[in-house]
Amino acid sequence: MRTVAVTEPGGPSAARLLETERPEVGAGRLRIKVAAAAVHPADLLARSGALAELLPKRPHHRLGWDLAGTVEAVGAEVTGWSRWSTRAS
Repeated sequence: MRTVAVTEPGGPSAARLLETERPEVGAGRLRIKVAAAAVHPADLLARSGALAELLPKRPHHRLGWDLAGTVEAVGAEVTGWSRWSTRAS
């Protein structure tokens, strides 16, 4: 899958489009197929390295705090979530 991620902190060029493995859906997690994303201030902080101590240690950190898309998979133990649907009245 394609993802925008940071492998090293830096300026705008630090955000890169990467091909990564599709993540497995763990307990308490959702996997969303993103249709659109915006740049959130948290993404800018993560890209700059300002959140390095708060983020898990990984080869890359995916950006995309604000997004819209379709839920592809729901992990075990997910509570308080339901599929939203629109219906003609």
